[in-house]
Parts: sequence; C-alpha cells; structure tokens
Amino acid sequence: MLAYALTIFTGAFLLFQVQPLIGKFILPWFGGSPGVWTTCMVFFQFLLLGGYAYAHFVTQKLKPRNQVILHVALLAAAVATLPIIPGDQWKPAGGEEPVGRILLLLAATLGLPYFILSTTGPLMQEWFRQTKPGVSPYRLYALSNVGSLLALVSYPFFFEPAFQRRHQAWMWSAGMVVFALLACWCAKLVWNHARAAAAGNAPADAGSPGAAGTPAATEAPRPGGMTQFLWVVLPACASLLLVAITNKLCQDVAVIPFLWVLPLGLYLVTFILCFDHSRWYVRPVFAVLFILCAVSLVWALFQGVGVKILLQVLIYASTLFVACMICHGELYRLKPHPKLLTRYFLLISLGGALGGLFVGVVAPRVFNSFLELHIGLGLCALLLFWCCMRDEAGESRHAAGWDWMVLGLCTVPPAGAVMLMLYRVVKRESGSGWSQVWEGMPWVPLAFCVIGLLAWLRWVRPFRTDEARSWEWLGFVLVGASLFGLDRLVVFLGPKIPNVLPKVGLTKLAGWFEGKSFRTDHLHWLVWIVFAIWLVIAIWRKTLSKKRDWHEIACSCLVAGVVGLIASLVIQVREADQSAVYWSRNFYGTLTIFEYRKDEPTAHYFLLQHGKITHGFQFTDPDFAKWTTSYYGSNSGVGLAWAQFPTNQPRHLGVVGLGTGTLATYAKAPTDTIRFYDINPAVTNIAQTRFTYLSNCVGKVNLVMGDARLSMESELKDGKSQKFDVLALDAFSSDAIPAHLLTREAMETYLGHIKTNGVIAIHISNRYLDLEPVVQNLAEHFKLEWALISDSNENDWWIYSSSWVLVSANKDLLAHESIASVKSPANSTRSKIPLWTDDFASLFQILNR
Repeated sequence: MLAYALTIFTGAFLLFQVQPLIGKFILPWFGGSPGVWTTCMVFFQFLLLGGYAYAHFVTQKLKPRNQVILHVALLAAAVATLPIIPGDQWKPAGGEEPVGRILLLLAATLGLPYFILSTTGPLMQEWFRQTKPGVSPYRLYALSNVGSLLALVSYPFFFEPAFQRRHQAWMWSAGMVVFALLACWCAKLVWNHARAAAAGNAPADAGSPGAAGTPAATEAPRPGGMTQFLWVVLPACASLLLVAITNKLCQDVAVIPFLWVLPLGLYLVTFILCFDHSRWYVRPVFAVLFILCAVSLVWALFQGVGVKILLQVLIYASTLFVACMICHGELYRLKPHPKLLTRYFLLISLGGALGGLFVGVVAPRVFNSFLELHIGLGLCALLLFWCCMRDEAGESRHAAGWDWMVLGLCTVPPAGAVMLMLYRVVKRESGSGWSQVWEGMPWVPLAFCVIGLLAWLRWVRPFRTDEARSWEWLGFVLVGASLFGLDRLVVFLGPKIPNVLPKVGLTKLAGWFEGKSFRTDHLHWLVWIVFAIWLVIAIWRKTLSKKRDWHEIACSCLVAGVVGLIASLVIQVREADQSAVYWSRNFYGTLTIFEYRKDEPTAHYFLLQHGKITHGFQFTDPDFAKWTTSYYGSNSGVGLAWAQFPTNQPRHLGVVGLGTGTLATYAKAPTDTIRFYDINPAVTNIAQTRFTYLSNCVGKVNLVMGDARLSMESELKDGKSQKFDVLALDAFSSDAIPAHLLTREAMETYLGHIKTNGVIAIHISNRYLDLEPVVQNLAEHFKLEWALISDSNENDWWIYSSSWVLVSANKDLLAHESIASVKSPANSTRSKIPLWTDDFASLFQILNR
C-alpha cells in the first residue's frame, strides 16, 4: 500500500501546487483580473474530468498490462514537456479576447503533465483495488485530498515568499519527475500481479477486463438514474459556489494566491472530512448552520462595501465551508460499491467541471451581474431538501415523487433568471409602462411551479406520506403566497399608499407614510413574520408528543427556508438594479450605469460603477458636463501635480485606467495630450458612447487597449517613451487592486515613461487596504521624493474625498507651496513592510482592520 499512498499523495500535492503557481505567472499578462483565476479553474476542472475519464476507460476496457504500457508511455511524454514556464510569446498584444488565449497557454505549457496528474486518484485506487481485493480504497481518496490541502496551504505561506517564480517552476518540474518514478513503481506492482494471476499464483480481480468468469461489476448493485444525477449535480453545486465565492472575494479585495487558496482549501477540507468517515457530516447540524450562514451572506450582499473586509471573508468562507459540507456529505452518503468507483469519480469530476464552466464561461455571457452566487446558494438549499426527502421516502414508490418534485423546483431559479433578463431588456427598450408589468415576472415561474407541483403531488399522484402532511405544505403555501403577494403589494401599491389613506380617514397614518421609502428588501421582515405566526399556530395546534409531529415542523421550516432564501436573493438582485439604466459584464467584471436626480435638470447625472465601486460620473447639463468630478478635483493630488506644469507649453498626461474619462477635462489647450491605457473594451465603449468627457476634450486624446504595464513595456522596447509630465495610476480606486501595477518591476517601467522632472501620481483611495507604505517603499527603493495628498472636500458634493501619493525625482516640484502646504505627514507608527516585487506581494500587512 505504501507505493500507492506515496504516489497518490505526491500527485495530489503537485496537482494543486501548480494551480496558484501558473496563475501567478500569467496574472499580470491579463490585467490582474479575477477572471484569470476563474478561467484557470475551469481549465483545471475540465482537465481533471479528462483524467478521470481516462482512468475509467483504461480500467474498464484494457487489460492490466496494457494499462501499464499506456500509462508509462504518457508519463514519459509528460516528463519530456518540462519545465512548465510559459514563454513570452503567450503575452497578449492588445485587446483580444482573453479566455481562449489563457486556455491555449495553459494547454501548451502544462496540459500533459496536469492531465497525467489528474488521472492519479482514480487510476491508482483502481490498481490498488485490483492488487488488494477486499481492502477499501476510499481512505486513499482522503489521502489525496490531504496532499492537495498541504500544497495549497504551503504555497502562500512558504513557497511564494521564499522562492522566485522560475525557481518554483523548476522545483515543481523536479517533483514531477519524482512522481513519474513513483507511478512506475505502482505500474510494476500491477504488472507483477497480472503476471501472477495469469500463471494462477494470484487471484484475478473479477471486475477487471479479461478476468475469467462473470465480472463482479455486474454483481454490484447499480444505482438508479436519479442517484447518478445527484453524483453530478451535488459536486456541480459545490464547484459553482467555490468559483463564485472566489470570484467575489477577488473582486472586492485583490487577486492574490491567498484568496485563491483559502476557498479552494476549505473546499478540499470538506472532501477530506466527508470521505474520511460519515461521522463528520451530521445533516441536522449543517442544515441549521447553512441557514445561519445564508442569512449572514444575504445581509452582507445587502450591505455591500459597508462590511469590513475581514468580516466579509469570514462570512463567505463560512458559507462556502458549510455548503460544501452539505454537498460532499450527501455525495458520500450516495457512494456506490467500490467496483463502481471510477464511474462515481468520473461523474463527480463532471459535476465539478460543469459548475466551473457555468461561472467561468456561461455566466459572463448570459448575466449582466454576478448572479451565480445567488443561484448556487438557492441550488444548495434545494439539494439539501431533496436529499432529506429521498432519505425519508427510501426506496418506496414515493421516492420518485420527491425526485420529480425537487427537479421541478430546481427549474425555478433558472426560469426566474431568464425572466429577470427579459425584464431588463423590456425595461431598457419599452419604457416605464411595460417595465412595471415585467418587474413581477421573475416571480411568476416560482408561483406557477409551486402551485402546479402541489396539485400534482396532491391530486395527480394519489399518495400521502408522513413527509407530505398538511402542515408541511401549509407552511410552503403561506410563505410562497406571502412573498408573491407582498412583493406585488409593495411594487404596485406602495407609492400610492400616502394618497389612498386620507380617503379612508387615516390622515395621520398617511402623514407618517409620507416620504417613506418603500423598498423591496422590507419584504423580508413581513414575510418572516407571517412564517413565524404560522409556526406558532402549528405548534399550538399539535401536541408534539410524537417524533413525526416534530418532523413535520422541521420539514415545513426547511421548505420555508428554501423559498425564503431564494426570494431574498432575487429581491437583493432587483434592489441593486433599481436605479440602473445600463449593464455590461465580461471577463474583467461588471459595469453598471446608474441614473440619479432625474427630476433636477442641473443636478441630473449618470454614474459608472465597476462592481460596487464608483469609477466616475458626469452631469447631463451641457455646461456642467465639462466639470471635473469625483476623485479628480483641482485640490486632489493629481490636480495639484498637473497644475505645476505651465499651460502655455504642451503638456502630456498619461492615465492608467479610463473609467468615464474624467481626466480628459484636464486638457486646457489643443496642445495638451491625454493618453489613456485600459484593458477592458467595455469601459472604452462606455466612455465613448455613454459619457462625453472624451468627445468634449479640448486637447488630443489617445486610447491604448491592453494591460497598461505590458503596453508601456512594449513601447519602451520599441524606443517610444511617452515622456509624460504626469503619469496617473488610477487602477486602485476599485477595492480589488491589480497588485502587479505596484511592484518594483512596474515602477521601473513607469520611470522610463516620464520626463526627468515628471510626476507619478498614484491613486490609493481604498476601503480595505492601506497602500501608502507600498508606494513609500517604491519611492525609497528608487531614491525618489514622495508626498501624500489627502483631499477631504466638504463643500462641493460632486468632488469626492481622495488620497493620492505623488512620486518624483523633482524635489522642488513637491516642495512647491501648493503641495507642501497640504502634504500629509508620513505615518511613523506603521510597521515596515517588504518591497513588493513580481515574485511576492503581501496584502496582510496593509489590511485596514
């Protein structure tokens, strides 16, 4: 067993060690976007699926000796492709579609080695089963997860800070050679066992191809179609939540290996616990924990950026852990006979790949906002309910009823999502009249599915079980009807209440309602009050002397919780979009344009958000549309730096990050040039078609598509230094910072593009991270002067508070009275942090706790 244990552990360690390693290699090439890691995970999951399919095929179709020959040949081919260092030819040249390029890059760089590693778990376990019949191989599966977890934990805390990326790649390649030797050791054991079995000196495994007699696999009980469907959908739900929560964390904080590793590590811990022993997953305990975590997550979604980062990480991580424990715990309960384990693992990997594919490829092309997290939570709740009901119904004829009922309920979230997208289209194209009608449409599939399924269960299928008693369905109907009815009441009648109440003699009550904001998130409290009243009545009417009575109450609570969770998530999505007039989503994130003060002509404006962070706004009034707004007032750091250069001479401003193009207002003469760098084509389209800063610019505007750092490096290689007077780095006002733009290597590039007396203005406004010491380290490393300018504007509401750090070799410029008088002193109490480089950049020491 030692050979198999060492091979599986080493393979699992290498399999997960390479994921953050290669992700860190290519992250700066694609703008530091969270989509880089999401795309990597999709690639890894599908290659894992390919490896499991290979293991299933060769063990079912080939004789043991042929299995050995084929696998050893592939091992040799994989070793021949080492080392796994991506070449510069894979760097993107401009604004081309990144997903396909990332997938090709990964396939060419580490495709075959990763494929071979992905076959290790199921193949080695099957070989072990053949050579050691009667011994359960499931502990080896848990061992592989331990190796995977150790790889993930060791990378951000040991390998990343201790070794350069190229050294890490060579170390991993050496590990791959060791793995190949261990796999050959296992292959030799299988070869010897097959030869002994052929000579009659060892028992042949009845389940292997070519064995004499009836294959044992036919004697093993074959699971039903619904059970195998759950083998796919349970891991798909867990994978969906893993990628969605990782995506969410990277959007809100930073795209760094630790925030890749934390969710993936929790995901693996649940696999280890659930597949080690059934005692780790106690369904009632995790059902309660899931409700608590889901409520906390919905609260965090409603609060948005107001929640502290550590609390956000805790909420998201806890929810992921509990949800994955439910999915993997129920998956373990459905495990088949060991002779069917390759099919079992193949379908598990298929589910994982489908979940990642939905988040990484499908969702960005179907949804305009991040709905996959909401869908994953709702799906997890439905699956928990489904598994509970299947257990209660057992193998009786009632099991099929529960199966088809929950399958019907599973169609509610996608139906609601489709209707929500149609509503957005109609609202955008047809005006407010149609939009009022369509606003309720996401609820229609839910209402009709619930009513239809109830009728089907109650009348079409004439059975009645302890799990389908009146109180359970009464709770279902009350909560569903309350959600639907109250939603319609608030949407259609809410604004009319202050006018209707005086007509019925309730003038005082009308005065209280006057000016109140009727928002759909208020439904939560009303709905759960109705449910609480129902629960009290249910308990009061029953003696609760039997276990069955308590079970009915628990079932009702679970059903109501599922409906309430889905309803809360749908309400949260619609509430977030109430003022939105335009949505866009692609590889680089979501962009939303909001319209405010529509009834005030001089104050009417449109605002652009990337995720939850403002990226500029503009007044619609022709005169006010030329005003400088948001973070770029004349007293901001970049405004003061730009003012140091005389207007009677040509000035050149470089800007990393386009946004709405507000900085184009800095051009005061035709001789001024503003050069914008941005990697997101959707941002460029919005700035050119939805805002007029660029078209109104007095000077010359240049737009450069692609990652700013790569574009500048390419320009320097071609001998085209831009000689900026001021280079503004404005890619950090989003809470998810592209750390690769603040490294030593990046600063070298910036210095090559500014004049000798030029200034680099770095926007460091951030809710969660204190970037001042990072910039200070860079300035001191290059022996430059620096000044922190914090502008707390309280007079003009259209100018936001902002913090900029000015870095320059021109000491006299930073000593100018306009800058020196508002310069903030350095924080002497702050602990020293290491200089950021491309190999290592730690965010833990700069967290704003």
